[in-house]
Amino acid sequence: MNKYFASLVVIALTVSGLSNADPDYFVDLLQKQVALSPTIKTNLLADTQSKKVVIDDALFDTSDFILYEKFPQLCGSLPRIVLGIFPTPVMQASQFSDWYGNGAQIYIKRDDLTGYRGEGEKQFGGNKIRKLEFLLADALAHGAQTVMTYGCIGSNHATATAACAQRCGLRCINLLKPQPLSSVVLRNLLLMHEYGAQMILNPTNEIRSFQTICSFFQNKYVHGDLPYLIPTGGSNEIGAIGYVNAAFELQHQIERGDLPMPDSIYIPVGSCGTASGFLVGAKAAGITSQIKLIAVENNESFAQQIVTLCDLVVQRLRNFDHSFPALAITLDDVEITNNFAGERYGMATEAGNRVTRILKDTEGIQLDCTYSAKTFSGMMYDLEHTDVRGKTILFWHTFCDYIEPQETDFHNLSPAFHKYFN
Repeated sequence: MNKYFASLVVIALTVSGLSNADPDYFVDLLQKQVALSPTIKTNLLADTQSKKVVIDDALFDTSDFILYEKFPQLCGSLPRIVLGIFPTPVMQASQFSDWYGNGAQIYIKRDDLTGYRGEGEKQFGGNKIRKLEFLLADALAHGAQTVMTYGCIGSNHATATAACAQRCGLRCINLLKPQPLSSVVLRNLLLMHEYGAQMILNPTNEIRSFQTICSFFQNKYVHGDLPYLIPTGGSNEIGAIGYVNAAFELQHQIERGDLPMPDSIYIPVGSCGTASGFLVGAKAAGITSQIKLIAVENNESFAQQIVTLCDLVVQRLRNFDHSFPALAITLDDVEITNNFAGERYGMATEAGNRVTRILKDTEGIQLDCTYSAKTFSGMMYDLEHTDVRGKTILFWHTFCDYIEPQETDFHNLSPAFHKYFN
């Protein structure tokens, strides 16, 4: 990949006029999340300014991006901005394997390092960065000046969105719901504030839907623009493409000998975007591994959500490049276990706490109780209860643990959040 392809993206945005603010597009995204009456829609669009937005061409450097190499027509039609450090490394967890002594080769895909260049240069990372590279590119392409997203108070996605929006010169609004407290929750609340996000606490989904519409109107009257709405986890047919590319990235690492083709790959399932994108990418790239999805909360609709989102991802990719295979992900392709979800989303489990200690002691890698510890628990159960001798097993690590807030005084946050620190 070279600068020629990077310039194609910028030319596509400039010639098509997509750098003009597109209020109709922003309202369409809003309607996918909340119901709008005709009156509300009319008033949102009335007198909304359509401003010309300057896009930094450097953001669209697509060097060494494997999805564009495989499907070149995507480059001029599916914009991506560079927010992370890719490819992320695959490491063999030899000390963990030696400690466990079960004869399996354990590897870890280090998506926790998407923002880490070293102690002197590190940005917020984790798996959400892959999605935001496409989501924020789409936002910029449609002339957005503000992004809005959903999450719980400890949301890694909301934190990553705030961090990346700040880097792109975008305002950020985070609509947050309560979740069980943990050190990660407190850290992420402080980081969201540090990254300049407007943080609004919504006790219920119903109140959050109401607040979404209110924030759209408020942003219109205060700043003169409508926000670009990103769903929970960045999990739609745009964000999930980041994990289509991740699968091709892994296949390339297998081909060059970084690891053998895994017998099993363990991936968390929450908002379904990571799992959906990877399932599509794995089938397209020829990855033959058994993909084991570990649910982080009990939700019987996860499998159908994944199948539906996979179909939308394939449609979107084929709309831009017909050479992308017309593949289908069915319920037979979706293997999900709910056995490690615990009582509720964000609540630590005994099994998760155990594997967190083990991995920290053996490899120095930190897990979080919401996603990665539950996923590792699912893998650990299989290691202990099935014959894995001679098998190659890959754990996909999604949590960013190397960033800490510079300011730790919670009094600078909205008073609604003070109770969590007290």
